[in-house]
Amino acid sequence: SKPNSYLIGLYFCWLICVNYIKIIYSGDEEYNKDLITYIKNHENEITSFFGIDEIHEKVILRIWDNKDDFYQVVSKTFKKISPWLCGVSHISDGKDYIDVLSLEELAKNKYHKNANIEYLEKLIIHEFVHFCIKTINSSFSCTWLNEGLATVLSGQCSNTTGFDASLDELLNANTNYKNYAIITRYIIDKYGRDYVVGLIRNGKKINTKEIYDEFKRNS
Repeated sequence: SKPNSYLIGLYFCWLICVNYIKIIYSGDEEYNKDLITYIKNHENEITSFFGIDEIHEKVILRIWDNKDDFYQVVSKTFKKISPWLCGVSHISDGKDYIDVLSLEELAKNKYHKNANIEYLEKLIIHEFVHFCIKTINSSFSCTWLNEGLATVLSGQCSNTTGFDASLDELLNANTNYKNYAIITRYIIDKYGRDYVVGLIRNGKKINTKEIYDEFKRNS
């Protein structure tokens, strides 16, 4: 069978729609109720941050209980898949998807072995932030700010100290998410939401060196 019909036909048996997300998942895991409630409570916060009132079509969230199927789907978009990869926001066959591993599959991965329901909830919102950024500017390419916003707004990192990335590491997206989050939090706190969203909407090249130097002077 073709991948799409095979995956949906055999693996996905539940479909729930919230305001901006169409949730498709398999099984009847008890945590799904909490997960859906969490998504409902947080999706509006994220869209409000970005000033999104409506979208053309809901993003499809697929929760995978088989990592091989997850990797098969993700490999259609990403040529290189890191062993720690557990969630992505991407376009496939003209539709927007968020694909994440289920809690059970996360726990089997050594990079996510301590994952719990809160971990999965924040992972989904992290990927939803990427979707929102793509919604307001599909060509936005500043990785550190993209990942920084996803990490901050999802609540995955609340650190404000401990930044240890060089400028080159930031420019080349060769550092950890904690560093992306810390410098992004600095910009939000200093300049406000409108400024940050404006950087994305306007599509102007972000002067990372200027932001980095200012951040280092004030930290």
